[in-house]
Amino acid sequence: MRNALVVIGLLFVASCSGERRASSPLVARVTEVTSFEQLAGQPQWASGARNRLAGAILRFERDGTFIYELPDSRDDLFPIRGSYRRDGEVIVFEGASSSEFDPTNRGDAAVTGTLLLTTDPQIELRWGTSVITAATEYTGTARVRID
Repeated sequence: MRNALVVIGLLFVASCSGERRASSPLVARVTEVTSFEQLAGQPQWASGARNRLAGAILRFERDGTFIYELPDSRDDLFPIRGSYRRDGEVIVFEGASSSEFDPTNRGDAAVTGTLLLTTDPQIELRWGTSVITAATEYTGTARVRID
């Protein structure tokens, strides 16, 4: 197993030339949150969001599908699915999800970032949600283990 750095940015549109798929499925599990910042939302939500990041799992499938799983999160918005591109040791990914609670209320979630497959793999990421009238946005970095 290797460790890696992932950079995720909310609503960040990234393009990267190179391979579309990984040669085999890749799973990155957060092992340590090294930085965390809340950019929007109620201050009391920050500790819960940091704890969820500490248990995050990022999956990169052979077909170019990216899946971002957060423990103890809304099951109507998570996991987030999207796509990724790989160029050598760099994986750039983005994903989004939405859920309509009723005709006038909906929720949205998004995540984007970059995974650097270095000797000490780490991730820097940015993600957020918007549910009815409440919005959150976070950014952070973490060490990950590659399975």
